[in-house]
Amino acid sequence: MNAERKRFVSINVFTPTEGKMDEFLNVQLAGLPSLRRASPSSRGLRLYRSEDGSKAALLSVVDDPEAALQFSKSEAFAAHRAKLTPLLAGSELVRYELVYEAGEV
Repeated sequence: MNAERKRFVSINVFTPTEGKMDEFLNVQLAGLPSLRRASPSSRGLRLYRSEDGSKAALLSVVDDPEAALQFSKSEAFAAHRAKLTPLLAGSELVRYELVYEAGEV
């Protein structure tokens, strides 16, 4: 792995309150473009919905762990989170460091 490229990945798994998946996705889709612009260290986002419709996962890639921490303290992030919270039964955030990669994802 290239030591100069220490990108940082977080995966948020969201469990919307029953019947709120579409609303949750609409809020996410409306907010993610501006959130990405507000984070200069953002390298990309991917939003997934589980096949059974019970969960959604957001994969976020940023330059480094410090950039992720700083963004998580931003007003833009707090405002977006406030819109999502009433729609959620739960969420889990796990942060990952890249140790191997192959191909385009």
